[in-house]
Amino acid sequence: MLKYIYDKERYTITENRHDKDIEIRFKLNEPDDSVVQRFRLIRDYFDRNEVHTDVLYYPHRNQDYQWIIRNDYYTDFILALFKYRLLESVSWEAENKR
Repeated sequence: MLKYIYDKERYTITENRHDKDIEIRFKLNEPDDSVVQRFRLIRDYFDRNEVHTDVLYYPHRNQDYQWIIRNDYYTDFILALFKYRLLESVSWEAENKR
C-alpha cells in the first residue's frame, strides 16, 4: 500500500476505495491556479494512453476536484501527483499478512 504526505494547508485529499476503482477528492482550501494547471497536466498524461477508463477527472464547484482511478492505475496516478509536486513524499507501507 502506498502512503503519501501532502501540504494540508493548501488542500485536503480523501480516498474512497470501491471494488474496481478508487475515488480521490481534492478540496482546495483557497483557489490555486497552479494546482489546477497541474491537474490538467495529469489529466492530459492519462488521456494520451490507449486506456480511456484508467483515470477520470471531474472538476466540481467550490474548489473540489474528483478523480476516479482504476485499481490497476492507482500507483501510476499517485506517482503522477508526486511528479507534478502535489505530494511531498511517497512511500510503501508494509501490509500485515497473517
